[in-house]
Amino acid sequence: MPISIFLLYLSIYSIHFLECIKVCLIFNQHNLLYLTCMNVLKACNLLSMIETACRITGGEGNMHCVKEIVRLGQELLQRPVTLLDGVEEVLLRLQGKYRLVLATKGDLFDQRRKVRESGLMHYFCHIEIMSDKKEADYWKLLTTVECAPQNFLMLGNSVKSDILPVLELGGYAAHIPYHVTWQYETHDGDIAHPNFIRLKNITDIMEYLL
Repeated sequence: MPISIFLLYLSIYSIHFLECIKVCLIFNQHNLLYLTCMNVLKACNLLSMIETACRITGGEGNMHCVKEIVRLGQELLQRPVTLLDGVEEVLLRLQGKYRLVLATKGDLFDQRRKVRESGLMHYFCHIEIMSDKKEADYWKLLTTVECAPQNFLMLGNSVKSDILPVLELGGYAAHIPYHVTWQYETHDGDIAHPNFIRLKNITDIMEYLL
């Protein structure tokens, strides 16, 4: 992973303070995220790497380090789309039985590229690329697709973005765990809500819908 390689490069300057480097990186990501409002997420990651490198090295990092950070940032921007196991199987079985909507968050052009390269566009009656996933953003989506909250089910891996806002609206939300979760999307604590569904993988949702 580019972030792991980035941390490895900086460890030569602060090998005993790797956790401090991680904290510094997350802090810079959050600051830049606030300024960019998620619209240039990949650029936010790249800029936060460079700023963290400057802080950790006291501005003494060599150009090779900066060059590697830029390369890792380009890798993030060009990473190919890989479908998770079971995704297309579920879409195929649900198509025609439910109105399927893709709601994703991030940079408009990057998300469009990912949707196009996924080969899944034909399964969805509507695709929404959101700048954020808060309660107001979901209200806008539901208004667009003319769906009442009690008839809406959201599937996602982020408790913070995919689950909690939908539950607050009165909709249903199913959490699909993933082994990697961005620090910004982490959520501590259990969810006790009658409309919450906890899944092991995406194919488990068919037990509830079919």
